[in-house]
Amino acid sequence: MKKFILFLCFIVTSYTGYINAQDNQDFNPNARKDIVINNGPMTDATTASWSTLTVSPHAVSRSFCVYISRGGVNYLYQFGGGAGAQLQNVAVLNITTNTWTNNVSVMPFAVSAGSAIADGDSVIYVFGGNGTALGKTMKFNIGTSTWTTLTDMPTPSTDMLTLKYQDTLVYAIAGGSGTFAATTNSAVRMFKMRSATWVAMTDFPISVAMMGGGIYKDTIIATGGWLGAAPGSSATYKGVINPANPTSVTWTTIANYPTGGVTRIASAVCFIPGQGVGIACTGGAVDGGTITAASNFWNFCTQSWQTLPPNSLARSNFKGAGDGAGSMYVVGGFTTVGVGTCEKLTFTQIDGTCATGGGPTGGTISITNRRLKVIPDNGGNANPALDTINISGIPPGNGIQKITVTMDSVIHTWIGDLRLWVSKTSVTDTIISRIGWTGSGFGNSCDNFVGTRLIDTTGVLSVQNMTPTTCATGLPANSTGNFTPKSPLLAGAFLNQDPNGSYILRISDNAASDTGSLRAWTITITYGPIVGISNNLNIVEDYNLSQNYPNPFNPATKINYSLPKAGQVSIKVFDILGKEVTTLINEFQNAGSYDAVFNGANFSSGVYFYRIESGSFIDTKKMFLLK
Repeated sequence: MKKFILFLCFIVTSYTGYINAQDNQDFNPNARKDIVINNGPMTDATTASWSTLTVSPHAVSRSFCVYISRGGVNYLYQFGGGAGAQLQNVAVLNITTNTWTNNVSVMPFAVSAGSAIADGDSVIYVFGGNGTALGKTMKFNIGTSTWTTLTDMPTPSTDMLTLKYQDTLVYAIAGGSGTFAATTNSAVRMFKMRSATWVAMTDFPISVAMMGGGIYKDTIIATGGWLGAAPGSSATYKGVINPANPTSVTWTTIANYPTGGVTRIASAVCFIPGQGVGIACTGGAVDGGTITAASNFWNFCTQSWQTLPPNSLARSNFKGAGDGAGSMYVVGGFTTVGVGTCEKLTFTQIDGTCATGGGPTGGTISITNRRLKVIPDNGGNANPALDTINISGIPPGNGIQKITVTMDSVIHTWIGDLRLWVSKTSVTDTIISRIGWTGSGFGNSCDNFVGTRLIDTTGVLSVQNMTPTTCATGLPANSTGNFTPKSPLLAGAFLNQDPNGSYILRISDNAASDTGSLRAWTITITYGPIVGISNNLNIVEDYNLSQNYPNPFNPATKINYSLPKAGQVSIKVFDILGKEVTTLINEFQNAGSYDAVFNGANFSSGVYFYRIESGSFIDTKKMFLLK
């Protein structure tokens, strides 16, 4: 009888452990051990240190975060995790004041161990889910605090490694059900932000969830994770993206993660321009059960793992967010309960010299002026309201690659009277001009511009057509959202301009008897290494126009050409109908080898042709813009 009871106890205990391992979202109970803290020495040539920030009021396991700069203020947004209502909660840290605000928004779906990706300064995409509702894709508009539910991802999951590429694409790699069960997968999907569509890609080499990693230029690093059963994976994979076809990634294995088979590592890209760049990784749980504070750094320059100091609290089930430079933020996590610990890892030196330009994707700066500027009634262009935003501190060699101007609040009783233009040094761009005006009489009589975001893009309404027929006196304009400006901000204006300097907004009132004021406006600059023309004066024997690379491309591609003798050179781009869309080169050039860059950010996907003319030499080639 005793033998039977002991046997029964063994069966019950084993079965209970199996159920816990399958259903537990926080750890693998069959591998739970004492806490491990890595006190190993740092790599001398790479130095970094941790600092603690205010504890998050959203103290949960399995939350995720993203860093964003908006209006000159830096923020850390924290999403989901925990249980119940916490799974839909959003909290935000004002990094400048080190102050948290809880419950700033509620996600449409519960998300545990998901991912967040910023798009500019006003949109955050959230990926993941919880329970049976996995693979959700949501878009959060920060300015309006509203959510849009988008199409679910293929092979619905959470616990993916989710990375942003070329500013408009997102890779969601592998994943699982959000628990320590055998429901992992090897799916790789690409999300196209501009079309809000998913593309399924070739699978990852193994079925795994809960990885850490990052992306720099065209290389992905994916490390650690849960294989569906203990032990965890210590494997590290390098994925090389084909920039001409971003759906093609070639995977190889590199050195294992130094701490072993760690799950739910917090990670982010960190770099110091002119020095090194790599993926900072911290925390997690060995085999899903033994939590650790160990921190490591995959260095792209040395192609090796380097040891970093441990974080302040050994924990798992959290994610990292890079600031686009030399720091990583981490918040939340799990010890034996959910915690709100918030920390910042700052690099002072990174071994190597392979970090070039303004960082992995350049950078973005956004500044808002909030001050009352009265718009003189019928002041005309000679007497406008005027306000200036100053930008400084961006490293030399960077140029403007994208610019957005937002009228956060222009209060006026007849917006059809108004003309708005932005100037910088010798460049002036008219962004809005007397909406609805036909050359006589008055323009549209709506009130106010509120949250009017002017950006060079496709598929949105021109601001000049904001309210074509339904505008009535005293009614607010349907002005909130994205619109194209009257004149493109980039083409012929700000593209490749030095982002540092003074940006002047002028608003003129061109008819009598209506009043108003500028209350707030924002300018957002995305900058990177200048694209344009370079030359090499080596001896050239023949004319030549090379095929552009990459091709297909998004958004920019390089065109190489050679001139055996000096002369006037013209390179123009045409659409599929033969209509000229832009002129890349129109100048006298000496003999030599050159390259020009076509930036298709303001053009729709499709086939384009580029043609060179110099003397008697004429050649045309085809290229494909794929967004």
